[in-house]
Amino acid sequence: MATADQLDNNSPDMRSEMESALHSDLRESWFPRVIDPAGGYTENFDRKWRPTGDSSRHLVHQARLAWTAAAYAEHSPDAHAQFGAYALYGIHFIDRVFRDREHGGFYYDVALDGSPLRNGDKSAYAIAFAIFAAAKGYSVTQEARALEVAREGFAWLDKHSYREGEGYVEDSTGDGTPILSDNRGNPLGYRYGDVTSNTHLHLLEAFTELYRVYPDPVVRERLGSVFLMMRDRFVTPDGRLLHRLDDDSLFATHGHAVEVAYLLADAADALGMPTDVATREVATRLAERVLTHGRDTTHGGLLNEPEKDRGVKISWVQAEALNTWITMARRESSGVNRWSVAAEEQWSFIRDHLLDRKYGGWFWQATRRGWRSGTSAKSGEWQDPYHTSRALMNGVKGTGSV
Repeated sequence: MATADQLDNNSPDMRSEMESALHSDLRESWFPRVIDPAGGYTENFDRKWRPTGDSSRHLVHQARLAWTAAAYAEHSPDAHAQFGAYALYGIHFIDRVFRDREHGGFYYDVALDGSPLRNGDKSAYAIAFAIFAAAKGYSVTQEARALEVAREGFAWLDKHSYREGEGYVEDSTGDGTPILSDNRGNPLGYRYGDVTSNTHLHLLEAFTELYRVYPDPVVRERLGSVFLMMRDRFVTPDGRLLHRLDDDSLFATHGHAVEVAYLLADAADALGMPTDVATREVATRLAERVLTHGRDTTHGGLLNEPEKDRGVKISWVQAEALNTWITMARRESSGVNRWSVAAEEQWSFIRDHLLDRKYGGWFWQATRRGWRSGTSAKSGEWQDPYHTSRALMNGVKGTGSV
């Protein structure tokens, strides 16, 4: 059984397995396969990694792949130049095709000819990922254009979406007019006008990434604002994550809750307060509740919505749980503890049930007992290596304290 000391010192067995899985996933499956000579990244692949045809391109998917490439360039010195170039390829595409030259900001999605879809509407959730990717791209390449993309996204949100004390307006028309009500759901399936933890947790990670490379006072102020909103208003005293800020009876999924536990720690580290007691307490409450109510102690893995999802184990949820369990284990002084046990068991479930040993990559989800479930596609609008690669990279190299 892995101890906290072993996890802190990169347990040889777990580290070797995770590094091998990361290498296989990114160097043999995703890249350079996703590079489209016409620009950007191809989005749709079947189980055997054969392209199944794209009808559009999505900012979130493109940005997540660019961030993954940049993060891996930082993680693996021998791949720095190659994966840095892969990252810039996507960032340049975002700048050239998704950027609104008339009104600023970035479109949510575009047709293959580059024309904006959804009337050119803007999404704070999607723009957050553009900032996230471009800031990481700048950190590993020092290319000015990448920083410009990140700053453009931040400035547009600051001008059109930020509301002091109220969070960010999540949807806007092309010219920045807030969309506060509409009969349709927004691109994420939420009501227009809602202030959600899902959007704000990704603003938190984006601003954290940007502040590390561009320590501007306004960026710090906005990062601090979102950080305090997530920590002090979205998390309940009993450790649940609210889905909407205005509804204390509607809760986010276990996957999002365990992700926020990690992101709060990461943001606190960027703000120069890695051992902040209040942040540690909130992160621990989130993680403990998920560990207690979401972890499947019979079959392994993490249940995302036990009352709704019939026990399926979704890959990104498993990755975020692994990331947070390892992070929590590392703060323990020594010995086997609940977090190190959970981390080892979580990795075992992922290794044995979600990694496709025949064709490479991760399956989207498995049944409660670990059988492959649902689509066998390896890539799609919401299927990419961002969550999974972050967990493996952090698992190999170590993460900040909680």
